[in-house]
Amino acid sequence: MQVFLENLAHCTKHLSDTKHENYRLNKLLEKQLLSDNNYSTSPPITVKYKIVPQIEQHTQQYKINVVEIIGHTDGQGNGSVTSNLDQNLEKVASATIAVNQLKAGSNADLGLMRALAIVQVLRNIQSTSNRLQGLNFRAYSAAQLILPNGNFANVNRNPDATRRRIEVRFTRPVAPIKVE
Repeated sequence: MQVFLENLAHCTKHLSDTKHENYRLNKLLEKQLLSDNNYSTSPPITVKYKIVPQIEQHTQQYKINVVEIIGHTDGQGNGSVTSNLDQNLEKVASATIAVNQLKAGSNADLGLMRALAIVQVLRNIQSTSNRLQGLNFRAYSAAQLILPNGNFANVNRNPDATRRRIEVRFTRPVAPIKVE
């Protein structure tokens, strides 16, 4: 759990407006996110009063109803921890257990855990207040594949806090393309 908390605490976040309606969380979350160990039941002030209004503003402005949360990591190996995501992922997604009960066996696991931690915070705000109504949240992992500038990363197994981050994207669901 401590490794997960330390890695998540080092996330970098950016909230920037782009023409493609993709946004990234600002560094406002960086220190506040885990300063309260009960973040899944008591969201940090920064998230509730600064990030949530920005999410609401952009989703209303662009008629967005899906918020995608993507967790990123650096290329540093995750050791020899045995993952328990296969057994517990659905329990975390349904808020039956907390994210900190998961054990990351890979960077892909760790990225997904970062994303799920944010989703739990946002869903908690959604269910306990009249905020973020009508929004669906999706958690994804990009592991160590994507650099902060959006390019694919070369192999680099060194610790790099700038690559540990959460990205938030706003999308509109569309009908799937049928391939025949």
